Amino acid sequence: MQSGVRQRLVGAFVLICVAAILWPVLFSKSVNPVLDRRSQIPAIPAFEKYEIKKPVKPVNVSEVMRYQPEAADDSLEPEPAKAESKSSPEPQPAANTVNNLPQKPAFSEQGLPVYWTLQLASFSQQEKADKLKQALLAKGYKVDMQTVKTSKGDRVRVYVGPKLDKSVLEKIKPAIDKEFKVKSLLVQFSPR
Repeated sequence: MQSGVRQRLVGAFVLICVAAILWPVLFSKSVNPVLDRRSQIPAIPAFEKYEIKKPVKPVNVSEVMRYQPEAADDSLEPEPAKAESKSSPEPQPAANTVNNLPQKPAFSEQGLPVYWTLQLASFSQQEKADKLKQALLAKGYKVDMQTVKTSKGDRVRVYVGPKLDKSVLEKIKPAIDKEFKVKSLLVQFSPR
């Protein structure tokens, strides 16, 4: 008998809950709320049209100086140890100063500057290439290595450079050849 009473109480509770939920829906006066359909976006602002005047050069401004390339210290040679000698005469100015100026860089078909580099050696063993690289770095040179595939197998090429000014590499080529006992080649630099 207790389960019958329990079922009746649960049923009555469910009916009261359903009535509480449905009562406002069934017996409310405004079924559909009134929505304000007016726009909240402000009106388009009025813009004034104006003309852009052509620039006029001021009278009190001086002429702009044009760029003049400066001779940069872009050599690859390490600084030699300076031996002080008090009796040495002052160096004479070079007769041909045109050769001392840096060359204008050449440009490729794509309009990019052409860089130059010295290929010092091509090794079949990585250890030998690393040894030469360390010796060059110790002397203050900028060194690059590339591995290339040849008909004789993989080779590791050791380069000094790259530089925009070809004449810089031409000047240091004899000193490097003599010091490291190589016959270097001046080649156009190609990035990997």
